[in-house]
Amino acid sequence: MEISKIRDEMKWVEKVITNKSNTILHYPAIKQLINNFHNKWISKNNTTIVNIYHQYLNLILRTKFGR
Repeated sequence: MEISKIRDEMKWVEKVITNKSNTILHYPAIKQLINNFHNKWISKNNTTIVNIYHQYLNLILRTKFGR
């Protein structure tokens, strides 16, 4: 059950990252959103899944903003 909640939240963060209206001004806030997601779920017992999702979201962010 908890894994599905993590996945749903990850999909929502992914949707925020890939929003076509994002500009470079949004980068710091989106980076913080990813970190908030990671910090929220890392304390649970699903650290492997959370770390994989964290890497995935950072990869999308780097692809989107070229950083």
